[in-house]
Amino acid sequence: MSDTSIACLAELLPNGSGPDLTERLANISQHLREAPLTEDGRALFEAAERFLATVPEDVISADHAMGLLFITRFRYYNGDGYGGLPPATKAVELAEKIGDNGLSARAFKMLGVIHNETGNYPDAVSMLGRALQAAKLAGDFAQEADILSNLGLAHQNAGHYAEAVPCYDRAVEVVEAGEANGNPAKVPKGAALANTALACLHMRDFPRGIAAAERAVETLDDPQDVHEQVLRTAAECYYARLLLEVRNVGLARVRAKLARKFAEGSTKIAEMYADVAQGLVDAHDPATRDLGLSRLQRVVNESRKGHANALRDALGAIVRGYEAANQPNSALVYLHEVVQLNGDSRVRNVLQHHRIHVANVARNFNLDIAARDAIQQQEDELRFKRLSLDALRECMQVLEKNSVAAEMHDDDTGEHCYRVGALAKELALKKGMDSDMCTLIDLSARLHDIGKLRVPDSVLLKPGKFTPEERAIMEKHCEHGWELVGEGGLAQLFVAQEIALNHHERWDGTGYPNKRKGNMIPLAARVTALADVFDALTHRRCYKEAWSIDDALREIASLRGKHFDPELTDLFLELIPELRGKHGDLDYYLGAEARNSDFIAGRLKIARELKTDYGTFDVRR
Repeated sequence: MSDTSIACLAELLPNGSGPDLTERLANISQHLREAPLTEDGRALFEAAERFLATVPEDVISADHAMGLLFITRFRYYNGDGYGGLPPATKAVELAEKIGDNGLSARAFKMLGVIHNETGNYPDAVSMLGRALQAAKLAGDFAQEADILSNLGLAHQNAGHYAEAVPCYDRAVEVVEAGEANGNPAKVPKGAALANTALACLHMRDFPRGIAAAERAVETLDDPQDVHEQVLRTAAECYYARLLLEVRNVGLARVRAKLARKFAEGSTKIAEMYADVAQGLVDAHDPATRDLGLSRLQRVVNESRKGHANALRDALGAIVRGYEAANQPNSALVYLHEVVQLNGDSRVRNVLQHHRIHVANVARNFNLDIAARDAIQQQEDELRFKRLSLDALRECMQVLEKNSVAAEMHDDDTGEHCYRVGALAKELALKKGMDSDMCTLIDLSARLHDIGKLRVPDSVLLKPGKFTPEERAIMEKHCEHGWELVGEGGLAQLFVAQEIALNHHERWDGTGYPNKRKGNMIPLAARVTALADVFDALTHRRCYKEAWSIDDALREIASLRGKHFDPELTDLFLELIPELRGKHGDLDYYLGAEARNSDFIAGRLKIARELKTDYGTFDVRR
């Protein structure tokens, strides 16, 4: 079907109605399925999108939904992730009304892929989790494997590699079950294994990563097309990088040569994979060190023209290259660029989704939340009256979910932010603060570590002590949090800004980032600091085991007048026994709001299906 013929349909059916609408929707869907995803097909897809927008709400058609999904796919492949959100969302609505599990699996998967592409990790996980459930109900094993791989990529792009690997493992199991029934699928299996190798590289689980890379190259042994060439080249690149980590430079050089072989005649991204492998191998050899570093620099420069994920991986490779060359200062320069990249891409995407969500809330609540006078004058009555607390709670959802995601490197349950907020509210109430302000502290304290979105995964995931340079990068998360929340555009979030900036300041003036002292530290931040440290002490982290409540209270008492406000410390030491006496299980009580989060609930459901467990103290983290 040509652009002209679709335009003719729009003229014949200006309101999208007519006795043959169903047939024409089927015709459009079929032509979009076969249309090129390059610029050659743009006019066709855009004309079809205009036509589908005229279809009445009461017309429920699977072909309409599929047409929208093909339009979403076109936008995705052409780098317009945000443009794919409206058609994908509409396709999900139609699929749910139709009640077809197979169609729902496709629609939720596509919406999840778009959320992942645009940096909205929490909603990507939620949508892909629903897609997985629908695929299981439909008995569609191919869809199930593909959804699992995309779910792994969502975790991986967010830096949650330990959660990505079980997804890839299950994808491989699903494919192998199909192979046992005579349905081989080497490409999705090889892709899942290659992704496992990359995740293990970042987790520094080198033996498992090497085993996955070996299986990946065996599975993709004889590439049949350009797509398979890219996968094989990527697998060889990851294989070489893993071998370098265990000092097997000789075998790594062999794999790098194979990466070069399979990249020939393929794509630019395949050439970059080959250059990364060869560059790192050369950087490990004093005789070729300068050549290797120059090659890695070219890869970084080339990747600047593409997607943020490609650049982030290239920067990670050159950091390792300079470390291997014993040039830590140069490595640090590129590590700082990763910090900037996170600010320019990951944070920008979170804010864009926040603004889209706030605009939808504004329509639902009929609010003028963008009023400039509310933001500029910062008067109390405008802060609290411009939005009701219920509306504010709704507006904060995107920031809240991403703050939870940022903390999951330390707290894989996702409940830490909610427990800190709830405990800060309880302490504020005991202090005698206004009830609305206490609720605002609860909501705001959940965002206390949102600035970690700008901290590189290589720093967040480090199990040992930080170097002074890494410590400086970590400590910047307070200022990043102040900036990020401020860019959210809601005047009511001034409390969240103050908490994000000041929750690591200390009463004696030895904290960071500004070494504020005593009452110069905002009260909301002083309250949150006690709640944050207590919750971190009493729960397991990657660098410590959980302390008992009594031990934690003794530690906090010892820091009275040093780390913490003396008056608030006394109130806190009274509060915890009172809450234990009244509610028993503190975690269950303080984590109540976490159980209402669709993001956390979705993650737990996926973990149960995959049979995955989630679950010297350094307060500076």
